[in-house]
Amino acid sequence: MTLDELKYVLAQEGTFVVLVGCAWCPDTQGKVKYLNQVANEYGVDKVYNWDFKLDGGVGGLTSTTIANPRIPTESGTANLLHARTSDVALTHIFTDWVNGYLPNLVSQNTKQNNGAGQLVAGTHPVTLQPVSSQRIQAPYVFVYDKRNYNEQGVWKPILGHVELMGNFNITGDPASKGAQLRINSLRSLFSRIEWQPSGLVGEAPSQAGLNNGQITGISKKSLEYRLKGQTQYTAVPSSGNVITGLAAGTYEVRYTQAVRGFDTSDNAAGEAAKTVYEYGPAVEVIVPEGPYAGGDSGGSNPGNDSSPVHNPGNNSGTNSGNSGNAQPITAPEGPSGESGVTRISSEVNSETGRAVALVTQSAVHSLLHALKQGGQPAAKSRLILEVDHQGSAGSVQVTVPREAFNELAQNTNFELKVDAGFASIVLDAEALKVINANRDSGSISIILSKSELPAEAKEVLGDRPVYDLLVYAGQSNVSTFGGSQVLVAFPYSPAPNENPNAIIVYYVTEDGELELVKGRFHAAAGSVEFRTTHFSQYIIGYNNIDFADVPAAAWYADAVTYLAARGITSGTDDTHFSPSGKVTRGQFIVLLLKALDISPDAPAASNFSDAGDTYYTGYLAAAKRLGIANGLQGNRFAPNQTITREELFTFLYRALLAAGEPVAVNTGTAASLSGFADQAEVSAFAREAIQALVEAGILAGSNNRLLPTGVTSRAEAVQVLYNLLTHS
Repeated sequence: MTLDELKYVLAQEGTFVVLVGCAWCPDTQGKVKYLNQVANEYGVDKVYNWDFKLDGGVGGLTSTTIANPRIPTESGTANLLHARTSDVALTHIFTDWVNGYLPNLVSQNTKQNNGAGQLVAGTHPVTLQPVSSQRIQAPYVFVYDKRNYNEQGVWKPILGHVELMGNFNITGDPASKGAQLRINSLRSLFSRIEWQPSGLVGEAPSQAGLNNGQITGISKKSLEYRLKGQTQYTAVPSSGNVITGLAAGTYEVRYTQAVRGFDTSDNAAGEAAKTVYEYGPAVEVIVPEGPYAGGDSGGSNPGNDSSPVHNPGNNSGTNSGNSGNAQPITAPEGPSGESGVTRISSEVNSETGRAVALVTQSAVHSLLHALKQGGQPAAKSRLILEVDHQGSAGSVQVTVPREAFNELAQNTNFELKVDAGFASIVLDAEALKVINANRDSGSISIILSKSELPAEAKEVLGDRPVYDLLVYAGQSNVSTFGGSQVLVAFPYSPAPNENPNAIIVYYVTEDGELELVKGRFHAAAGSVEFRTTHFSQYIIGYNNIDFADVPAAAWYADAVTYLAARGITSGTDDTHFSPSGKVTRGQFIVLLLKALDISPDAPAASNFSDAGDTYYTGYLAAAKRLGIANGLQGNRFAPNQTITREELFTFLYRALLAAGEPVAVNTGTAASLSGFADQAEVSAFAREAIQALVEAGILAGSNNRLLPTGVTSRAEAVQVLYNLLTHS
């Protein structure tokens, strides 16, 4: 390859093997076969070759007076294009490359002159300033990764090298020993062809208390390990392909400070002069606990919340009109008392048209008692209040006396659903506590109403359904719930021409502005559902965005429609989405945080060093603060680098944890990471995330493969987020 092509490769993320060798050089010609042999042994499918004689020794700029112009000399016209030569017009090309890309270069030449090295030196033809660098003697093979820094933060991109020049004149049998020396030297170099270890898998001990767990995936890697928290590392035998004898725990594994630099040396021992490179960065590998037969599956029981509950007495508060009585409680529905239902009759206020229902304290007590039959349920239980609202004008008020509401709020295992038929809400235990903590001592009233848009709004949005949600404690409006999310559902039937993925929800701010709410249409339930941390006026909207390059039958069409309708993604122009376009790391972080309603941070000095000042800057700051993205060496994020699939799923998994939405296992499937043919290719940093997403049914792979290092198209990225947002 040309020098510019090589510079481009060395500027990319990844680990690369480079041969600095010469087509005209007998040493390279005779030894490249060993490089090919060992590269095949270690699964390296590409070695980049650059010749510092810029025409490869085959151009026409050679002297006809030289007997064999394809064999270079150190002077004369044969070296017109030889950049490594001192004091020529091309000298700066070589010195700039070495100084700019290979700061930790070691070669036989660098060890000469009592360690001062043999330099390539000259004068820059433009600046007229002196230039110099260390000298490489071909053939020179090195492993390179620009992400590598040592523990002191010094850039060390060369992970190891082998210098193969010279004849290796070894006594005894020089042919076989010389060949074996070259092969062994290359094998030692190729025992680290990664920046840091990947593909390592922890396997649990066979029984609790035993130390027969192991870490697999280490074949042909020069590694060492230690239990996290210990000081000493233990080297893995070079012939091993598994670390054995491990107790359950978290282990740190890294590439060793093994010999990976070999320079030519003629000696009877058959060993080349060696250069030791620094340790690689460690990765954490978890050797898990069981499950073991007859063991404890774990879990936790939070117990009862002993926080004091404000109970200043009873006040009818907003109650108006006559109220009915609660009907007999049905038996708990679902496993382990998952839900209990009571149907409440109501009376319609003739002036307001609102159906008003009173839930008595005895009804609440009986309902809780019924749910506790046979012991306190381990899982959250839902109390459902269904309101008979016949004759009302689409407005229902459910009132619970404060003492009865106290009893609800004190039970941390319960959540309350109020179902008015045309709308329903679910308040979890935390929301119940927030409502109950209001200083107003009156009863708690929940009001669900259906209304209409004013004429001017209909001109913009059309005749869309509108709902008002209110909660009162006495006379005090409770509009927020301390960060707790309330589940809201509105029954809805899409019009024949409506795309269900473009059905959205707006809420009306205090200033009368519309803001999008993360919600969607559930065909099975026949309702639009969303979660909110506050009550307001809500509108079921429709925002269908068509792209000329997204056919309705495309596998990604639903995903594009869904995310575009919600402002999470947009086209590359007004009419095109460019589904085959690639996604960068910065672009995906923006998509992901938008999808999860995570706002960007203000500019911060603690951001990544390459976050810049652009559309993704604030999102990168938020991702770093929340632990969604840890970045690369040198506090970089590489936002413009194409994202790999395993990076994408790792960011997604961490973002879910940061948003308080942990991934739950889908018990309806038996999916597991171990079931994929390429599971060993998943890097250690991504294994926890991909395992969780596979078990949750969010990540299904393709043809029994996960393709962890594959790049992601725009269509694939939006499909992943669509699967996440609609997964239920």
